[in-house]
Amino acid sequence: LNMVLGCGAKVLKYCIFAFNLIAGTVCLGVGIWLIVDNLALDRLINASENIADSPMMKEIASKPQAVHDIGIILTAGGAVIFVIAFLGCCGAMKEWRPLLVLYSICLMIILAVEIAAAIYAAVNRTNLEVSTKLLMYESIKDYNGSSSSANGIRAAWDSIMNQYECCGIESNWGEFNVSGWYKKYQPPEPFPAPCCRTPVPWNPDTYCRGSQRYGKGCYEALRHVLESKLVIVISVGAAVALIQIVGLIFAICLCQAISHQTIA
Repeated sequence: LNMVLGCGAKVLKYCIFAFNLIAGTVCLGVGIWLIVDNLALDRLINASENIADSPMMKEIASKPQAVHDIGIILTAGGAVIFVIAFLGCCGAMKEWRPLLVLYSICLMIILAVEIAAAIYAAVNRTNLEVSTKLLMYESIKDYNGSSSSANGIRAAWDSIMNQYECCGIESNWGEFNVSGWYKKYQPPEPFPAPCCRTPVPWNPDTYCRGSQRYGKGCYEALRHVLESKLVIVISVGAAVALIQIVGLIFAICLCQAISHQTIA
């Protein structure tokens, strides 16, 4: 279709291309970041899933992976947006109205899915916090147990406490009393070495005095990290949705401009 569109319609063509490129790139970038930026919590999840004789632990460990799953969804969404963007860009550059209409319909479907996903994330935000705390309470029982998988849990817990400078779940007395470490070594005070504010040479039987432990619990530290990531995801989702809405408006305006030129 060889037509000469007005200056405004030509601008719309380039805007559609730019807005699609931005939306797809942002989704892909944030999605990949969420996948590769492993939290210390991820090590605890993986170690808990590897406890072969505990189906309950496998079930519990599968629940706090929302951030990782959101990363996969965003990455897939970014790829889909690029495919849809190709339709929009081809329709805009070739000035072919049917392709622009198809692009607009696909964009509306994507927007509806994004809104549904945002509602789901908001509703399940509390569930994520509850399942994370439940995982911590169950996994601490296997801290420094006898099996290799339980030792993986100890390493994961030590990583969390060292990285976030925290102790146990809520830094309370008695939290480690249920652990394999406490039952085996019966230390005078029930806090392992990584709980200490000042470094303590680590040995299986070393412990931290209660007065020297971190006052902050690891659940609060992990909750803060998870909330920070969710805020980023929500902000990015809102920005991408806004970009898509503007792109949809531009596509509709371009369709109308092409229709008017055809009639003329």
